[in-house]
Amino acid sequence: MQKGDAKMAIKIIHADAATQSVSADMIITDPPFEMDGEKLSCVLMNYQADHLILICSMRQLLDYSKHQTEYKFGFDMVLDIVAPKQSKSQQQPNYTHAHAVYFYRKK
Repeated sequence: MQKGDAKMAIKIIHADAATQSVSADMIITDPPFEMDGEKLSCVLMNYQADHLILICSMRQLLDYSKHQTEYKFGFDMVLDIVAPKQSKSQQQPNYTHAHAVYFYRKK
């Protein structure tokens, strides 16, 4: 390593996020689309991070935003996805895109 280079540690946890509590610089998460915003907010309260990238549907984003007070909105990128092509239910719309939303702690 040369002077000025920094090391980065990445920790991947393969577990139910609701049972974990972690401190990190950044959390990147892709919660299940059916998880409501209130539950998502409760789960993320167990995590201490200054930055959050949330991959979600617009419905989930709007619902999450109503229930959280820790983070400030940074920006949103629309991701084009191709799956699932068929809806599991005729009452659910086909999802053709998701949002990658950046939040940061209010400091």
